[in-house]
Amino acid sequence: MCHSKMNRIISILLLIAPIHCIAQNYCKCGKYPDIPTDSIPDTIVNIANNKSFAICGSFDYDLGEKLISEFTVTLCGEQNALKFYDALKNYRIEVKEGAMVLTDLRMLPMGESHSFIAIPWASDYYYVIQNNKSLRDSCIISRNVNYGLKQLIKIDTAFMDSLWTSNLKMKYLLNEELIGLVFLAAISDQKAYLHRFLFFTDTFSIDGEYAEYYNELRIMFEEWIQN
Repeated sequence: MCHSKMNRIISILLLIAPIHCIAQNYCKCGKYPDIPTDSIPDTIVNIANNKSFAICGSFDYDLGEKLISEFTVTLCGEQNALKFYDALKNYRIEVKEGAMVLTDLRMLPMGESHSFIAIPWASDYYYVIQNNKSLRDSCIISRNVNYGLKQLIKIDTAFMDSLWTSNLKMKYLLNEELIGLVFLAAISDQKAYLHRFLFFTDTFSIDGEYAEYYNELRIMFEEWIQN
């Protein structure tokens, strides 16, 4: 009995082993111009219609959760990667309603006392239509970023106080919090704050990290009004 049972177990293992090998060979990191990739994915994400995606990059516990940046996305079974995401953004990977969702998190002063917290800004959806088996992807900008009237009053006060202080001391005193607050005001009430945000550099002299942050917010603003 034991010998017969052992033979059956060995037979099952022999059947399972090739399946595992086939899965490894089937799902690899795809090629992408000028981007070196390893043959083995860091993560394989399974979605509806028996489709999977190979995620090739480095995960890191940033902003309090497991995120990834500088990575490629490949539909398993394909030789070329679908897309490359650079190191400038951090993404959360989830599966929702049969689709793989990559959520771009941005640091904005929306926490208590205008502290910076990670806010979902945009999401890329990857899914496969069952009828024609073709891949679809779409980017959706989050509309949950809304500051409200009370916050706008605080933003206006902070802006005017900073402007007054900079003129008084003949210096340009600035911080990322102020830039972020004016940006949030612009997307919450464009008529009142659009001019201040778009012509921010006409009022304040900014460079270095401040200039980089402002330029990033300008791009985000364009994404906001186009979606």
